[in-house]
Amino acid sequence: MKIFISYKREDEGFALQIRQKLHLSGFETWMDIFDIPVSSNWPDEIDAALRGSEVIIGIMSPRALESRNVKNEWDWALVNKRPLVLLLCEKCDIPMNYISINHIDFTATFQEPFSKLEMALQQVQQSLSAQAEIPANLSMLDLLNVDKLESIPVDEVWRKSLEPANSGYLQTVLGMGKAGKKIELKLSPQYGGNNILIVGAPGSGKSELIAAITLGLALKYPPQLLRVDLLNMGRSSSLRQLKELPHVKNFVNVDDENSIKDYLHEVMDEYYRRHNIIFSNGFNSVNNFFFKGSHLPADENNIQHLLLMVDDIEEGDVPKHINVFNALSSFARLGRATCIYVVLAMRKFVSMPDVLHNIGHRFAMRVDSVEDSLASVSHENAARITVNQPCRAYYGREEFQVAASHIHYSTQQLLSERIIALLRDAATKTSF
Repeated sequence: MKIFISYKREDEGFALQIRQKLHLSGFETWMDIFDIPVSSNWPDEIDAALRGSEVIIGIMSPRALESRNVKNEWDWALVNKRPLVLLLCEKCDIPMNYISINHIDFTATFQEPFSKLEMALQQVQQSLSAQAEIPANLSMLDLLNVDKLESIPVDEVWRKSLEPANSGYLQTVLGMGKAGKKIELKLSPQYGGNNILIVGAPGSGKSELIAAITLGLALKYPPQLLRVDLLNMGRSSSLRQLKELPHVKNFVNVDDENSIKDYLHEVMDEYYRRHNIIFSNGFNSVNNFFFKGSHLPADENNIQHLLLMVDDIEEGDVPKHINVFNALSSFARLGRATCIYVVLAMRKFVSMPDVLHNIGHRFAMRVDSVEDSLASVSHENAARITVNQPCRAYYGREEFQVAASHIHYSTQQLLSERIIALLRDAATKTSF
């Protein structure tokens, strides 16, 4: 935590005393006579120092209160909501702007008020540290900033997403990182490698990340614009929980040879249909299709964003279902031009070079080995996530907490179930 010391030159002796004591207490300070380089522009350096400081200490005296420059620094702190700690070093009449700020009186003694200053700064430091931490638990309601799902204007959100400027890409918030940073996923045919890889050991929260992606997108985009297909490897229940979404067209068990064969043919036919619409009608790219509003109204010539999700892949699945993974490789390669996105979720990292070459978004949750972490996100940190950190993930190098939905919304219903019910109701009532 950096502390900016604001003072009038005549009060330099007291300011130096404060600075020295703060350094002995382990605090970092900024003070003009020490920290502005020779030949620098003073106003620019002061402005940069203010912006780079978490706390402003103001040395208050009659001379400081007559200085426009000093009061500008204090006012900057108030306007920018930085903690302003005023130290009274000489009795004076305090102006209205600062009268409501509890100051620390140094006019009679030094050590006792300095202890109060230390305590105030420690409280600020604790508050900043708490804000910077990644939350240990997070629900989708926290990200949506609502107390009740019913307050979300789904119809209005869906209508806005259908506007040509908003319909050519998919975007949703998945969780929260340090200092309250929201972690966003954006899928756009304008960029290559839009497919998604998720690697996480059982119990790591993989199903929560899959739900965060699927439900987050479904809350923002209507079924006319977003289609979801679920390929179940037969072990996971997470996809079964999502199949009631109005956006889900297919739920296919990979072990069912006839069903999966028919499904893969259907998706390949869908790819050719989309390709024909885009290039036979002079759009030249799927971006132009959306930009020109050709997705409205929805008819037989419509193109939806298609999310093809495969969960709980294990190493033995690839040779067992080689035709399935060969087809997935083709969809991962060809789909970027036709808004088809492949999502692969694995317990351990499984090498599939043809597919992984086209992966643009890599997530790792708790994994069992450093090798899995390195192969998934190119660093070792995912192997350091503990069993006591469910739903903790890395998106590339960025650590974050996934927003959970498989939690109770009421005594009888999970949050994910309530979201699905809300979206099913909206789909029956909405016509675009």
